[in-house]
Amino acid sequence: MSSLPDPPPAVPSGAAVTENVPAPAGEDDAHTLVVVTRLKIDEQLRELTSILGGHWQVSVAPSIPQGDPRITELIVPPGTRLDGSQLPALPGLRAVATTSIGTDHLDLEALSRAGIPVVTAQGFNSREVADHTLACILAAVRDLANGVSLVRDGGWGSLQTHPRLVSLTTLGLIGFGGIARLVAADALALGMRVMVCNRSALPAATLKAGIAQVGIGTLMRQADIVSVHVPLTDGTRGMIGRRELEAAHEGIVIINTARAGIIDQDALADALNTGRVSQAWLDVLATEPPDPQDPLIDCRNAIITPHMAWLSPQSSVKGYRMVAQRLARLASDTP
Repeated sequence: MSSLPDPPPAVPSGAAVTENVPAPAGEDDAHTLVVVTRLKIDEQLRELTSILGGHWQVSVAPSIPQGDPRITELIVPPGTRLDGSQLPALPGLRAVATTSIGTDHLDLEALSRAGIPVVTAQGFNSREVADHTLACILAAVRDLANGVSLVRDGGWGSLQTHPRLVSLTTLGLIGFGGIARLVAADALALGMRVMVCNRSALPAATLKAGIAQVGIGTLMRQADIVSVHVPLTDGTRGMIGRRELEAAHEGIVIINTARAGIIDQDALADALNTGRVSQAWLDVLATEPPDPQDPLIDCRNAIITPHMAWLSPQSSVKGYRMVAQRLARLASDTP
C-alpha cells in the first residue's frame, strides 16, 4: 500500500486534551475512578485495575455521580453528556477521560475553566473505522445494497444493478487525520483517485503520493464517494448542508463514520429521495438509537448501521487500556 507521512496528533479545541505516552502509575495518593456505563465491562475493568494499581479504587455507575467529593477521575463514554452544571457536585474531580476519539459529549470549555484536563483514547480504533469505511466504499461501488434489496423484493437480473470499477472511482475525504490517512492508503492501493478537503495544507509527501487537496465545492462536484472524517465542532457542524448536496454531482455516495451533526440530516434525506445522493452509508445518527421520526430511517437508499465502525474484540478493551495508561501518566505528573 502507498506510504503516507505520519500526521501530528489531533487536539480538540477547548479543554487541554492529554495524549501522553503510557507509563505505570506510581504516585502514593489515592484515586477514586468511576466509569459511567450501563454495560457489562468485566474485561475492561480488569484492564483498568491491572494498569492503575491498588491505590486506585475503580467502580461503575450508570450515570454521572453527584455529591461525592472522593471521586477524582471519571471515564465518560460517548452518549453520556457531561456539562458544566454537573461539575460543582464533583469538587474532587481531577481529570475526565473518554473511551472515544470524539469529545463532543463533554463540555470542554467548562472543564477548561475548572482546570480539569481531558484524556481521550485517540487512535484506539483507527484501523477498525478505516476498515468499516473501506467496506462501505467497496459495497457502494459494486452496488451491493441495491442487489440485495432486489433479490429480497423478489426480483432478479444483473442489469437492474449499477456496479462500477473500483479503480475508476474518485474518493473524496473530508478531513485527513489518522483514520482518513488509512482509508486514503487503502484507496490508492486499489487504484482509486483520492482528493482531500482539509483545513491545513497537506504535506508535500502526501501530494507526491497522488492525493489532491481541494475545497469542499470541488470535492462535492468531482468525487464519486465522499467520506467524512472530521470531529464535530462548531466549525464542522452542518459542514455538508443543503447547498453542498445540491451542488454535488448526480448520484454521489455519502459515507459518515464520524459524527452525525457534520451532515444536515434533513437535507441528506431530501437528496436521497430525489436521487441527487444515490446512497448514504451512515454509522452515526443525530439521535442514537434513532428517533422513529428521523427522515433517514425511511430512505431505502440509506444504509444505516448501529455505530459499530469502531468495534472489534481488540478495540473494546484497547480504549480502556489507553485511557488507563494516560490517566496514570497524568497522575504521576501532577505535583
